Amino acid sequence: SLELAPTMVTPFPTALYSISKAALNMLTRKLALEWKEDRIRATVFCPGWVKTDMGTEAGVLTAQHRRSDL
Repeated sequence: SLELAPTMVTPFPTALYSISKAALNMLTRKLALEWKEDRIRATVFCPGWVKTDMGTEAGVLTAQHRRSDL
């Protein structure tokens, strides 16, 4: 998660990941506000820590499990 990013110990650099995630979240919020009057919704899904090649096996849930939650 973005909140845990500064404390994460990973085999890969996390600065760019954290920055891009924060930027995407802020872009979504700004678009939602700008498009509100036109009744256009902007949505982003943050599934949490998922078991992936990048996220390692330490992820809490599999991608399939997270998809079923949607």
